[in-house]
Amino acid sequence: MQKIFLVSDGWEKTHKGAGGAFLEAFIPPGAGNPGNLRLFQEQELAAIIDKNSSKSRDDIRSHPTFQAYEKYYKTFRKTYHVLLQFQSLVLERKPFPETPPMVRAMFLAEMKTFLLTAVHEMEATSLPVTLDSAAGGEEYCSMGGTARKLKAGDMFMSDSRGIISSILYGPDERTKVTDRTSHALFTVYIPSGVGEKEPQEHLDFISEALMSFCPETEIRSRGILRNSL
Repeated sequence: MQKIFLVSDGWEKTHKGAGGAFLEAFIPPGAGNPGNLRLFQEQELAAIIDKNSSKSRDDIRSHPTFQAYEKYYKTFRKTYHVLLQFQSLVLERKPFPETPPMVRAMFLAEMKTFLLTAVHEMEATSLPVTLDSAAGGEEYCSMGGTARKLKAGDMFMSDSRGIISSILYGPDERTKVTDRTSHALFTVYIPSGVGEKEPQEHLDFISEALMSFCPETEIRSRGILRNSL
């Protein structure tokens, strides 16, 4: 059986205590009820808002998972964008983005667990996917067609054809999912400092969201790798 997710020697040497996770999902073509997914989204967002309605932005930022990502991003003088999305969707209650079902499940999971995730069209992805650490200067085309050069030390993922995502610049254009995507690969970046149970809960929630859209969803594989060196 072909390996889906690997880590490089360079990543293991550079990112102590970090990790990565993946989930492969298949939805029968033409199946799924967008209304059911929207209802699930509304219920979950309402619960997330209720849980955090009395918290300040500083309270949110102090959550251990956000702290782990913020520490990573500060190395590059950037702010963790999922924190900004959480502030917009949960604290400010702005409309949830209109996206394909696979992406909607991903966004909702990020609001639930705060773990940075990308989703890729499986048929456009040449397995295995490798989690790596950038030497600096590696190039790829990010979503929307923007050419990117990786910063040294940034975590990124690639398949046999090239880079498919990085923490700082997000997913690529080549493997992006659409409304017609039925076979997808969700990948998760886990910086040092994120707890052991959070990635499992994150993958569980993505599965639950997909099942709400289509009960016939097949979770064909999933896994979590942590760097204990």
